[in-house]
Amino acid sequence: MLLITSFSTAGFSQKKNKNVAAYYNYEVQCMGTGMDGTQLVKVWGYGKKPNDAIEQAKKNAVQAVIFKGIATGERGCMQRPLVTAAGAEQQFQDYFNAFFQEGGKYLNFVNLSSDGSIDPKDRLKVGKQYKVGVIVSVSHAQLRKELEAAGVIKKLGDGF
Repeated sequence: MLLITSFSTAGFSQKKNKNVAAYYNYEVQCMGTGMDGTQLVKVWGYGKKPNDAIEQAKKNAVQAVIFKGIATGERGCMQRPLVTAAGAEQQFQDYFNAFFQEGGKYLNFVNLSSDGSIDPKDRLKVGKQYKVGVIVSVSHAQLRKELEAAGVIKKLGDGF
C-alpha cells in the first residue's frame, strides 16, 4: 500500500511541474546548421488547431536544444543539450516556466524557415488534435548566451 502512495505522489508532483520543459515529449531531427550559430531542425507539435501545433513545435525545438539535444538527422547539429547539469530544470523552474510561457522569451530564438506553407503529409489529424511538422531555425549561439546570462549554464571556458 505504501508503494502505491509513493507512485501517486510522484505522479502528482510531475503534473504540478508540467510547465518545466523537460516534461514535454516531442520529435525533432537535424536538417543542417548555419554559419551564424543556427540549427535548422524539423520538429513536430500537437494542438487543437494547426496553428496551435505550429506554436508548440517552435517551443519543442527550443526545448530540444536546451534539454534533449538533437541526435537524429543530418550531421552538424549540436547533439548535446545546452543544459547538462542534473536537476537544472527544477533548480531554474521559475526561469524556465516564464521563458516557455505563451508568448515567452523562447520565441526570440526560433523562426519558421519556410514561407508558412506546410507539406500536407506533415499535417495529420490525430484524434481530436493536429500533429504538425515544421522546419524551424533555432539560434543556438544566442540561446547559449541567454542561458549563460541567466546563470543557468556556465560560460564556455569557465571551469577549465
